[in-house]
Amino acid sequence: MSNQAAGSIRVLTFIQKREGLSDEQFQTYWKDVHAPKAKPFLEKHNIIYYSVTYTTQLPPQAADVTQLGGKMEPWEFSAFTTAVFRSPQDGDALWKDPEYQAIVKEDTAYMTQGGRLSVAMGQQEVVFQK
Repeated sequence: MSNQAAGSIRVLTFIQKREGLSDEQFQTYWKDVHAPKAKPFLEKHNIIYYSVTYTTQLPPQAADVTQLGGKMEPWEFSAFTTAVFRSPQDGDALWKDPEYQAIVKEDTAYMTQGGRLSVAMGQQEVVFQK
C-alpha cells in the first residue's frame, strides 16, 4: 500500500541551523523568506508535496532508556523537509536549475551551520494508515 503517485520519489532533507540563530529566527526566516522564494521553483518542477518539520528537544525522561533497552540520542538537526516529486527526473531538474541553486546557496549560507545538510531519498511504503 502506498500513498504516493506511482514512480514518485520522496526526498528528506535534514538541516542544522547556524550557531547563534535562535529557533524563532530560523523558523521565521524559513516561513517568511525561504519558502516564498522556493515555492515557484517547487511548483515549476512538478512537486506533489512539500513540508518542513521543526524539531524539538527530547524531554529528559525520554532521553534516558527506551522500552527496548537502548538509549535515545538527541536529534542533531533543527528541521527536516519532506518533498515528493512526480519522478526522480523532476527532482534532478530542480536541483540543477541555476536560479534555484542561487536561492538555496544564499539561504543555506544564512540559515545553516556551515552548509550542514543531509539528504535521503526513496519511495515510501505505508505500513499503516487510519
